[in-house]
Amino acid sequence: TPASIESFIQEKYPQARIMEIESEDGMIEVDIIHGNISKDVYFDLQDQWVYTEWDIRVSSLPALVTKAIANNAAYVGYYIDDAEFIESPQGNYYLLELEKGKSEIKVKVDASGNILN
Repeated sequence: TPASIESFIQEKYPQARIMEIESEDGMIEVDIIHGNISKDVYFDLQDQWVYTEWDIRVSSLPALVTKAIANNAAYVGYYIDDAEFIESPQGNYYLLELEKGKSEIKVKVDASGNILN
C-alpha cells in the first residue's frame, strides 16, 4: 500500500483495518472495516482520495432523504431499492437506487433532502 494512502485512511478513518486493495478502471479501491462497517475507499492513480462509499439500510435513511423522494413528482411509483452513503471532497450524499417495475434510476440526495442530480 502506498504510504500516502495508508496515512490518509488512518487519519480519516481511525482504527480502520485495511482488508484488500485492488486497482481497476484507473482507480485504486481500498476495502476497509471501520467501526464494524465495510467501506470502499477510492483513490486516483496519484493516490488522491476521490470518494468513499458504504451500504446503508433503507430503513435507516434520514427522514429528509426519504421524504425528498416521496414528495417528488418525478419519482411517483418508485421505491428505494438500495442505498449507499458517499463521502467525497466535494461533499457527502446518499446514492439511492429507485425501482418501478423494470425501470431503475439512481438519485443523489444530500442529508437536507436536496436532490443533486
